[in-house]
Amino acid sequence: RNALPAPPTATFTLAATPTPTPGPLSITVSDTGATVEVQGGASRAVVAKDPFHLTLVPADGPQVEEAASGLYFTAGGQQVSLDRVEATSATATQLQLTVASSAGTTTVELSFPRAGVIRVALTPPAGITASPAGERFASPSDERVYGLLERTVSDRTASELVPQEGGSLDRRGTKVDLSVQPSMALYTPFFQNSRGYGIF
Repeated sequence: RNALPAPPTATFTLAATPTPTPGPLSITVSDTGATVEVQGGASRAVVAKDPFHLTLVPADGPQVEEAASGLYFTAGGQQVSLDRVEATSATATQLQLTVASSAGTTTVELSFPRAGVIRVALTPPAGITASPAGERFASPSDERVYGLLERTVSDRTASELVPQEGGSLDRRGTKVDLSVQPSMALYTPFFQNSRGYGIF
């Protein structure tokens, strides 16, 4: 069985209000020394530099904090967390962070594609084959998480031909491995939750 190569950049997007706004929003960046804050429209992201930690606040949405292990990628079978911000640079629409990790220098880009939407893109170190990548957020105990469409279990073979009962519509605490592979199932990595934001 041949696996498809992993994309060089892993992205996720946090959205509170899908308000149509043309093009990426212009950003403002402020650096306090310990943190960098980037704002696009009424949405903002705060990055603690050492250790690396993201706080995302989409317009009209709740503040969303990373869990302790936060943004990561997997290389050589080992999960690699991001350590500290080493440098920052910005264009009119994007903040780029150079971040140290145990596997080498990683790039994290923050942008605001439209009002209420924050895009986070992670590019692993050059020359590293990294797969999978992910993000972990702190979640209040009463938060409900919905999504994934047809596939709500990791067993690709069983769920591909015979849908598996998934129990509750609430996916909180469920681990589902998503991968880019040929599939017959309607399978999308989109979640929304009871606090008023979605991740895709």
